[in-house]
Amino acid sequence: MGNALALPLVSAVVMPSAVLGVLAYPFGLDRPVWQVMGAAVEQVLAVSAWVGSFSGSTMVVPALSIGALAFLSLGLLILTIPASPLRWMALLPAGMGLAFTSVPDRHDVFIDREGAGAAIRGAQGQLALVGRPSDFVTEQWLRADGDGRNVDDASLRREARCGTAGCVMVAADGRRIAFVQDYAAFEEDCRRANVIVTRLQAPPTCRLPFVLDGKALKERGATTLRFGPDKIEVTSVRKGHEVMTWPGDRSIQIGGAPAQGRPRAARPVPEQDLPEDEVSTDELD
Repeated sequence: MGNALALPLVSAVVMPSAVLGVLAYPFGLDRPVWQVMGAAVEQVLAVSAWVGSFSGSTMVVPALSIGALAFLSLGLLILTIPASPLRWMALLPAGMGLAFTSVPDRHDVFIDREGAGAAIRGAQGQLALVGRPSDFVTEQWLRADGDGRNVDDASLRREARCGTAGCVMVAADGRRIAFVQDYAAFEEDCRRANVIVTRLQAPPTCRLPFVLDGKALKERGATTLRFGPDKIEVTSVRKGHEVMTWPGDRSIQIGGAPAQGRPRAARPVPEQDLPEDEVSTDELD
């Protein structure tokens, strides 16, 4: 609706004014043209703000899975290419794509590439922040999860129990996840937690079911975890998709020791993190 209302102004006033202003600039006659263009842009922004004030005007949806994207794309191709009633066949793949979108493939843990922060899915089914991820990275995590909260929403920090040495959360499946920020926390967390995430180097004596430390993050970059009853799916920027089994009485320490279980072939994924020169290297408290 907003585009339909603003498009006439953009097409009839804003864009022609831009061209006319450039042509008039060498002769010093461009000022009134820019004034007209500015008035039109103000009206476009006013229309946008008016439409945005409607209840339900903005809807955040989870990132599409590969299956949903493939079926929806196929439906669009079938709808637009044939010039015959065969285009109605597009309803089948489009319907399957919509079915995939209704059951989004969500991750349980998002970890930034330096281990400065993470987002963990809590018992209520929503993500909670631990550590200090950048606002940009946090926003990408929330939007990919279909979460419409702002990065400064207080509820993002409510579910995690944090201290100066780190944070502990109970995940949606009941497992305890520790985000370690100080070496002093390893002694207790290595005994009580099921999963440890840290930018530090985990000690060799920390033999948990799953440890993802600074060395592992350096090798993998930004990483997500998905927990299953008997497996952990690890998806990272540099190593792609890996599947590891929960080891029972053995541990998976992919930072300092080889992982138990055989990872599947890596599948590259796009990096949704900040460039190197934009990431803060300040030490955590």
